[in-house]
Formats: sequence, structure tokens, C-alpha cells
Amino acid sequence: MTPEKQLKARIRNHIRSLGGVVFTNVSHGYGGSGVDLHCCLQGHFYAIEVKAPGNKPTARQNVVLDAVSAAGGTAFWCEEFADFLEQL
Repeated sequence: MTPEKQLKARIRNHIRSLGGVVFTNVSHGYGGSGVDLHCCLQGHFYAIEVKAPGNKPTARQNVVLDAVSAAGGTAFWCEEFADFLEQL
């Protein structure tokens, strides 16, 4: 399993352990691309892009993160579990 996939799994498991629900965006080539994880935890919406260390979100991913933030949700990207916990 790649480091990015391992981090996604760890994040999903952590959110679920806190009673949250997590959805993964799977477009299968249809529609616009989104971010890796969408979740709801304690009544709050999160959009999270997970990257392998050294990588950055694409322009399209940044548009989605900005749109979620503008709508009142929490949107961020992370490349380490500690980054995720800090944002959460």
C-alpha cells in the first residue's frame, strides 16, 4: 500500500472512531474531480485532500477546497497524520 493510501486509511479510521462518517470521491472519469475525503463529524463538514509527502494539491483540488471553505465547511490538505490532527 502506498504512503498516501495508508494515510487515507488512517484518517478514515480515526474519523470513524470519533463517531464521524467518511465518503470517498470516486468519479470514474465522470464529472469534475473533487478531493479525496468528505466527512461529517459532530455536525461539521470536512473536505480533505491527502497527498504523499512532497506533493501538493492540483489547481482543481484547490478550487474545491476553497469552495468548501467559502460555504462554511473546513477544507484542507495534509501529507502527514499530524497535519490532519492539527486541522481537525
